[in-house]
Amino acid sequence: MENKNLKPSEINKLKRIEETKKLVELFLVNFESDIELSKKTGISSSTIGRRLASKELIVAAFPKNGEAIYNFVSKKRQQNLQKGKILGAQKSMLSNTYEKDEEGKFTGVSKRLRLDIFYSVKEKQMKLLMHIALTFRTNLSTLANLFQIDENTLLNELLQYNPACSSALKYLFFHDNYDQSEARAKLLDFYNSYLDSLCKHNITEQNRLIKIVTDGDAKKFLDNRKSGDKLTDDDIMLLLNYQLKYATSFKTLATTFGIERINYQHRVEKILKEEPEISARLENILNFNSFYAKEHRDGRQM
Repeated sequence: MENKNLKPSEINKLKRIEETKKLVELFLVNFESDIELSKKTGISSSTIGRRLASKELIVAAFPKNGEAIYNFVSKKRQQNLQKGKILGAQKSMLSNTYEKDEEGKFTGVSKRLRLDIFYSVKEKQMKLLMHIALTFRTNLSTLANLFQIDENTLLNELLQYNPACSSALKYLFFHDNYDQSEARAKLLDFYNSYLDSLCKHNITEQNRLIKIVTDGDAKKFLDNRKSGDKLTDDDIMLLLNYQLKYATSFKTLATTFGIERINYQHRVEKILKEEPEISARLENILNFNSFYAKEHRDGRQM
């Protein structure tokens, strides 16, 4: 009704402004690509590109702060473009230059994996890489090869940004004997799954994958546990995997999670009778902790 006296060109411009406002608001939710926005709106990706690149239309759509919004949208779309190139190159690399075994697991390596697909900040990258290394048991040499970082530089940065986990990292790098072909394959599977989730803009899957390596289940257990709660078999396995990951003693594990040490230890010993490989891993960890505890005591006496 109110557009009755407007010229066709003016009506068209109002429609473009309205469309631009809708697209900008949608873009600002998850910073999706033009193609993803096209799937959601039915508007062609080329039209979306023109709308989101038009300072005139964005300023008209948001009179109060249009210029700031335009600058922010432009910056995020440029970042999307750069990230898209990186993701495309990484997917191509994994598809064409990484070999798989008969079970479809990644094995061979020829190019560099990138930490900036996860985070742009070095501290976050190193914290996540610590979790990845400890979760998949990838030693220093394997990590340096996959991400093509000098071993000494990588070791120093991992210890610098993860001081609370220095003992777990040193155990992994200098005492653990986990099969590195298996560790490498697990890390590459995780990396490829995360790449897929990025390409599909599946934030739920991205979060799920990150929680796998950053102890999401252990944190949930700790948050929900009430004093006196009995430990289920699943709880025992969760705690045992945490103990293996961080190479901790029974005492430290019990203190961390507020559980009764003797009961947990007896339950674990029963499980290990049927799991010789895990039993050997845990025995090495306990010997490692015992040795370093003794060394620390001797050092203090001196």
